[in-house]
Amino acid sequence: MGDEVDNQTLYNCTVLVVGREPLLGLNRSEILTVITRIVEEDKTLKTRDFLRDCIYQEPPPYVLVWWEKLAWIIVFVSMVIVATFGNAVVIWIVLG
Repeated sequence: MGDEVDNQTLYNCTVLVVGREPLLGLNRSEILTVITRIVEEDKTLKTRDFLRDCIYQEPPPYVLVWWEKLAWIIVFVSMVIVATFGNAVVIWIVLG
């Protein structure tokens, strides 16, 4: 973990693992020492994986822009309307 991680992200992710009390008044190098001890003591590697995912968050693979979302909403709503109308016609024919 180098200096490419900003202090606020480092602090927030560490607080999620150890809580706020042990970190009060610690500087960056002391927080890194706490993280190192916790990761070394964890035999299941869950803490290491959690910290990695928290600190180095990846953006979602693909996020639609507003007009693409709107296009898909229109397509889906029209499909639901056509299906509902079609089912109503079938019910009307069967019952009528």
